[in-house]
Amino acid sequence: MALSDRIGQSPITCEPRDTDRYGRTVAVCQKDSEDLNAWMVSQGHAIAYRRYSTDYVAAETTAKATKRGIWAGAFTTPSDWRRGERARGMGFAAPCGPEGPIPAPAGRAETPAPGDCAIKGNISRAGEKVHHVPG
Repeated sequence: MALSDRIGQSPITCEPRDTDRYGRTVAVCQKDSEDLNAWMVSQGHAIAYRRYSTDYVAAETTAKATKRGIWAGAFTTPSDWRRGERARGMGFAAPCGPEGPIPAPAGRAETPAPGDCAIKGNISRAGEKVHHVPG
């Protein structure tokens, strides 16, 4: 809603910068000369996606310090949620990270001891990711 309100009826342009692992275009979008990506991050409506660029880290730092948008309260970042919260919500134990199980957010159940991860995975020679869940 905030982005559509910001854009209104104005035309926007998007300059492709990269392609993510799913084949989607990563782009910088502008309304006139305004970087809409920077605006979203500076207002606390998005986080800086450091995998593709560090251009918006300063804007995120400022939004966090001034408690704008998502920074006004506690939340789980999308990457942390994908690594752990989603699996726990589906009834599985916490998935493993490089150092063992990923800790649950504060106020949640204990995570299993290292080595007790219920979700296992493989990557085939062709790059196919296979996950093995209980049952």
